[in-house]
Amino acid sequence: MAAAISKASRYTFEAQGDQDHGYPLFRAKLPGASNWAFMTPNVVRRGFVRRADAKDVKVRKEHADQVERFREHPDCNYFVTADFGTAAGGKLSRAIEKLPYPSRRVRLAD
Repeated sequence: MAAAISKASRYTFEAQGDQDHGYPLFRAKLPGASNWAFMTPNVVRRGFVRRADAKDVKVRKEHADQVERFREHPDCNYFVTADFGTAAGGKLSRAIEKLPYPSRRVRLAD
């Protein structure tokens, strides 16, 4: 999905790994004051312990099931967040809307 959005928008979404939040994070630098756009999955592993933690293997086995980060949006596989009120954010939004995947705007609770 990150590759498709990158190609359509011409903003390169790069993988940031999964050690910050426990799920894959992609980000793209947007021009101007827009700063960054982020893409994250909705369905993630329930438990999170960094690989450097000795308890990692046990916790990963105990919490191997998948859960939705935003249960109010079960039909959403990924979320793209950015300042969509800027020119760059608007361009990104329009590029996503043109992709052959269902997409819609949602408001995420903080």
